[in-house]
Amino acid sequence: MRKTIFILPFLLFILLTPVCFGAVPSLPMERTHKVDSAQNMRAQADKQRLNQLKVFTGLTLDQYQKITGRKMGLLERISFKMTQRKAKKMLNHYAYGDDITVFQKISWFFKGLLFGPLALLFGYLFLKDDERELIKWIWFGTIGFAALLILFLAAA
Repeated sequence: MRKTIFILPFLLFILLTPVCFGAVPSLPMERTHKVDSAQNMRAQADKQRLNQLKVFTGLTLDQYQKITGRKMGLLERISFKMTQRKAKKMLNHYAYGDDITVFQKISWFFKGLLFGPLALLFGYLFLKDDERELIKWIWFGTIGFAALLILFLAAA
């Protein structure tokens, strides 16, 4: 009986995780209003940054060393590859319009409600930078967990 008490929260956590990661990406909406000159300039600057990011992700290590004019050490090469990988993920996120869905928010809220501080720990350790908004929902669930715990202890 004791083992099931400890295993049950982890099983629930595992069962709720597919809801978080299996969401369908939403399509970006088109703008129908007029764009003023300041917005147009920002849009052009964003396109330029996007093109620079595309060029950066396509560079090889040798090409980057020729551009910078110096040989990179082992840690610099590792950092370069990690930065390239992160930039590719950002480009994919931008291209597909992936955003945090309501189902993900609800899922992480219930994880916080069921697991409390443990869910916060998992959120801070395993959520990516672009998913940090979900930590707010874990906090909401953890507050609910604390309120339920206080009510349970007061009733006992």
